Amino acid sequence: MKYLEIGYFSINQYLGNSSDEKIELKRGNILVGNSNSVENNHLDLFSRLKNYSNNIGNFSIICPLNYGENQSYKNELCKKGNELFKNNFKPLLDFLSREEYIELLKTCSAAIFYHFRQQAMGNIIALLYMGCRVYLSKINPVYSYLKRIGIVIFDFDSDFEHFLNTPLSSDETINNKTILESEFSAEDIINQTCCFIKLLTDECKESS
Repeated sequence: MKYLEIGYFSINQYLGNSSDEKIELKRGNILVGNSNSVENNHLDLFSRLKNYSNNIGNFSIICPLNYGENQSYKNELCKKGNELFKNNFKPLLDFLSREEYIELLKTCSAAIFYHFRQQAMGNIIALLYMGCRVYLSKINPVYSYLKRIGIVIFDFDSDFEHFLNTPLSSDETINNKTILESEFSAEDIINQTCCFIKLLTDECKESS
């Protein structure tokens, strides 16, 4: 077995080819999950977020449900979200262009991805780069990976009650941007892909 470091996209691609995007610090919205799928554990998050709603202030819960085909799950989430958060619950039900979606992400000072496996990497990387406070489950391998490379990331179970929907500090944002630019530069992504192709072609030559 050989381990290869391979990224899917460069940081510019994650941000829709615009690396100048920043979180709008005064908005305070919270992004919950990335899709209409049970792996997001939305219902667990909804009930827990309700307990903190009096401390968070004026905010919206933005919940992307326009990606995924589970209609009954989508209906259940909309019903529960409206019941708990009233007009503050903003489900995304229709397709958005990348530019529209990035503009929406900029209103979120915090984002919660409560998956127990790797998922939502594009959202996570884009939000971290823009200065958003991102919460994951500690058992998600993405959490360990980001911690290992020095990214400022948070465990929802232990950290949310302390930081809520406050954005990252300027120093924390700069730290994350610097690391992400290094990890996901266009040059590195191209080099990693070339190494992968070379390994495959060399292995094919050896086996033929």
